[in-house]
Amino acid sequence: MTRKKFRRGFIPSFLATEPILLCLLVIIVLAIYSSSIKGPFIFDDISSIRDNLHIRLTTLTLDGILSAGFESPCKYRPLVNISFALNYYLGNYNVAGYHIVNILMHIATGVILFYFLNITLKLLQFQNLQLKIRNGTFPNDNNFNIHNFINSSITTPLHSVSPTPTDLLFISFFTTFIWLVHPIQTQTVSYIVQRMNCMAAMFYILSLLLYVKARLSNTKIRKLLLFSGCFLSGILSLTSKEISATLPFFIFLYEWYFIQDLSLKWLKRNSIYLLCFLFTVILLSLLYLGSNPIEKILSGYSHRDFTLWQRILTEFRVVIYYISLILFPHPMRLNLLHEFTISDSIISPITTIISIFAIAGLLVMAIRLAKRERLLSFCILWFMGNLIIESSVISLEIIFEHRNYLPSIFFILILVVLIGRLGNSKWLCGMLLCGVALILSVWTYQRNLVWSDDVTFWEDCVKKSPHQYRQHYNLGVALAMRGNDDDAIKHYRTALKIKPDYLEAYYNLGNALARKGEAEDAIDNYHKALQLNPDFFKSYYNIARILYNQGKISEAIHNYQKALNINKETPQTLYNLAWIYATCEIERYRNGKKAVQLAEKLCGLTDYQQPLALDALAAAYAENEKFDEAVVTVQKALNLVSRFGPKELAVGLQKRLKLYQAGRPYRQTLKPKI
Repeated sequence: MTRKKFRRGFIPSFLATEPILLCLLVIIVLAIYSSSIKGPFIFDDISSIRDNLHIRLTTLTLDGILSAGFESPCKYRPLVNISFALNYYLGNYNVAGYHIVNILMHIATGVILFYFLNITLKLLQFQNLQLKIRNGTFPNDNNFNIHNFINSSITTPLHSVSPTPTDLLFISFFTTFIWLVHPIQTQTVSYIVQRMNCMAAMFYILSLLLYVKARLSNTKIRKLLLFSGCFLSGILSLTSKEISATLPFFIFLYEWYFIQDLSLKWLKRNSIYLLCFLFTVILLSLLYLGSNPIEKILSGYSHRDFTLWQRILTEFRVVIYYISLILFPHPMRLNLLHEFTISDSIISPITTIISIFAIAGLLVMAIRLAKRERLLSFCILWFMGNLIIESSVISLEIIFEHRNYLPSIFFILILVVLIGRLGNSKWLCGMLLCGVALILSVWTYQRNLVWSDDVTFWEDCVKKSPHQYRQHYNLGVALAMRGNDDDAIKHYRTALKIKPDYLEAYYNLGNALARKGEAEDAIDNYHKALQLNPDFFKSYYNIARILYNQGKISEAIHNYQKALNINKETPQTLYNLAWIYATCEIERYRNGKKAVQLAEKLCGLTDYQQPLALDALAAAYAENEKFDEAVVTVQKALNLVSRFGPKELAVGLQKRLKLYQAGRPYRQTLKPKI
């Protein structure tokens, strides 16, 4: 791939230094991602970050860190969970902090990639020169060896070596540049939860870089340290995301391609390492899938709209679509949840069999061109190999753009090298690559503007995928958060037309109708949610709230109790039920003993640090004529309010404090706090 060399001169000598070029990349990446820094939590961010109790570190303790790592929703990705916990520790739910970490990781991956590409191209160039020396077409030199060649400066020509090292700088820089600013990476960088993807890729490339440096080191101590770093980076990558399971295979493949010169003798001697890799994959599969992986894989399709066979067939078309997105990533083509037609057979749609032949052709090309076009061959295998886990039999979503983050690296490298072959003018090639990078940067900035606002984001998704129920549902949620219940209701109902058994849509439709005062319709939708899941306690809780506000206290208590029977540790249910038992103005509904039990449990859950919980406990004590305890409890609540808020609660607490000091309980004549 490097037979036709670039001419010198496109990058001025005063700019052609690693620090200056890397600083330039940092500035550009920060600029194009600045528009997404205030982007809200979206989609899986909600469950993995915003609603994840385990990441809420207030003090740095080993137990807290381990809880965040291994008890969060994605327990197989503890390193990323811990990073979210550290984000929370430093800035709670300030989204800017989470985005900044993602952007910095993206930049760090780019820097590592730059050096990894440079050393890879040097290895390839060294092999080409060795071949010329063996053929007698290039003069030999006693100082010409792999250590001198690889460890030489990137911009300083080697003694007796004619290929210009600035070619390597040119290719490494533009590949890294285009990869960093490519719009398809926005789903990894701007979608906070996909830090999992970014962190896994960062340590993946670092592990490869350290491996190569270890192999080329000529001192034992340095070699040992580098190999140790390689192993540690690999573990960190694997604990970030399971896609890193391919790392041992690609280390082996890299060794064979770029260090062993595709030697078949070496391959036969070291085939045991391939068996070790296969054993590792099987072991990791058993850890992830359990003792019966086939049953686990098949069971994953029970909640999908496609079968295992349909997914396998569809993924051939998805891979071709990924290639098209890398080649033409206009923002109008980018989406979080693509509408992608499922393949029912190899000819339905007909593009399925075309895609199968296209992918088979690429793999055959990679094998046939391995000797002649080694870089092209490796790039094809890298792209396909790093998609195989998420594009195979596991019952994952059909398509996600972020899955291209790691595979696209060598795909972009080959594009840069091919552009370099278009002509002998390095200036022309450089201007063309700069133009490509500029266009991609603008598109990435535009795409990040969409990520910066949840309503804008989901409106964009609905526009591109109008038949996706999740797009409409999430747009409804975003609109409801802005107080626009009318439009939210429309989108909830559209989501339910597409997917009539969508529990969350019924529940949130009920919430929006309740806020509009349409109580009966709201209750009807809560009941529809319960028909889908009788243990959905939130519906019982909200039905109880509506009934209590309608004065139907007996029915409200009954529904609160149902909610509590399903989930005995829901603070809102404990509070409202305790409050009714302690303060209801109708005597037959009061129950001081139950009020104390519920309020004490609530305070235990909140470590006696929640003013509303203490308010309920004080009212319960007063109902049982324990006025001294009620006074002490409400004073503690007032102290917490003065320090942490909410300040508006102080007036009510002062009023109740005077009643308790006078030996009188509090009676609720208004609807309960919600």
